Amino acid sequence: MDNQSWENYATKSPVHAKLWERYRSLGLEGEQINELLKIVTDDQDLKRAWLLTLAQLRHQLPVVAGDLIESGGVYSFLGATGVGKTTSIGKLATRFVLNHGADSVALVTTDRYRIAAHEQLQILNTAKQSIKSVLVLSATSQIEVQRAELNAYASLDVKAGIITKTDEAVSLGGSLGLFATNRIPVAHEAFGQSIPDDIAAADAQQLINKAVLISRHKPINKEQMVAGFNTTFTNTGYKERHAASVR
Repeated sequence: MDNQSWENYATKSPVHAKLWERYRSLGLEGEQINELLKIVTDDQDLKRAWLLTLAQLRHQLPVVAGDLIESGGVYSFLGATGVGKTTSIGKLATRFVLNHGADSVALVTTDRYRIAAHEQLQILNTAKQSIKSVLVLSATSQIEVQRAELNAYASLDVKAGIITKTDEAVSLGGSLGLFATNRIPVAHEAFGQSIPDDIAAADAQQLINKAVLISRHKPINKEQMVAGFNTTFTNTGYKERHAASVR
């Protein structure tokens, strides 16, 4: 069904189909691609439509202006084991120490597996000083895993995110799409183990450029590209939008 729907779609709307293929290669999901394609009409050439939708994606991706912790405060770094929380904290803390001195930083570690861990977390949660939650996601994790992690911490009012291991990722668009859809600003991207060098303040354009570059070097096959297409294409809202763009 996916292949049949795709062939019909590619024949009737070649520009939309080519854009769908490119954004699937980036790692975006069907509904996110549909939102981008809403602004494309069939009479637009591919190059203009590509640049137009990339600009829209950049607009949808929120980022934190400047260094996340430079202004001070208390931050809680959340994420699954192995996503790079400790390394990211080390990079940011080292930078802060270099700028402001060692007396300006305190590190507290806790998890739910240690004895009295729940009590420790409860004390942090009820502290008078506001604690800003930062979600750390690894770009090397499958998108389903990243989405599950984001959902697990949704109740904690996440203020910002960090994308790690972008140098190892086979796809980056999925991570960007998650942050864009959930309106969580990306604060930093991390791309290696060197402390404090391998971390940078997030820049929407640079992140999207990197996602495009990765997709060109690591393209997906047709089966991956059309997976779920029939379900997305037969969505009533999408059919109506597509019909309107054709008219």
